[in-house]
Amino acid sequence: MVIEQAKGVLVERHDLDPDAAFDQLRKHARSTSARLHDIAAGSSRASCRGSRGRPQASLTNER
Repeated sequence: MVIEQAKGVLVERHDLDPDAAFDQLRKHARSTSARLHDIAAGSSRASCRGSRGRPQASLTNER
């Protein structure tokens, strides 16, 4: 469920389709040697903080 939530955040914020959002999560997990679930959970937490005016983490290459 956490992975689906993180995919939804990426879809909404970065105008990705669900498959591309999953690919971004997977690539980030592999590049950092982290579990996909842990990356997704961090992304979901960052999304919640972002909605309260705090900095957001980005998994995409947008700058």
